[in-house]
Amino acid sequence: MKALNDINNQLNIKTKTMAVLSQEENLQKLKLLVAKISSRLVDLSRQWKEVQEPLLEEYNTLQSSLSEKESILQEEGNKLKIAIFNYEELFNELKNKVELEKNWWKNIDNVQKILIGQLTQRT
Repeated sequence: MKALNDINNQLNIKTKTMAVLSQEENLQKLKLLVAKISSRLVDLSRQWKEVQEPLLEEYNTLQSSLSEKESILQEEGNKLKIAIFNYEELFNELKNKVELEKNWWKNIDNVQKILIGQLTQRT
């Protein structure tokens, strides 16, 4: 039943459309309306391009700037990693040298004790 109603509605619309379009005056009005709409679309497209182009340029500039900043940050990060690595190496080297110095002083103390012991035995 619904399908029959839909078909009837479509048939009524087509009949009315044909009746309206069969009159030359209505056909001219429709053509004028289509021309106005087409002209408006062209105008809107032009306006959009005027807005879009500067925005795209700004977007591309910002993207380029961001890429440069990311590159600089990555380079600085690499430098920081190298500096930290060098710091750790220097710290370990200093720690080893401090330990060597402690051992050296212990050895000097031992040698002094031995020498003092030998000197006291001779006398």
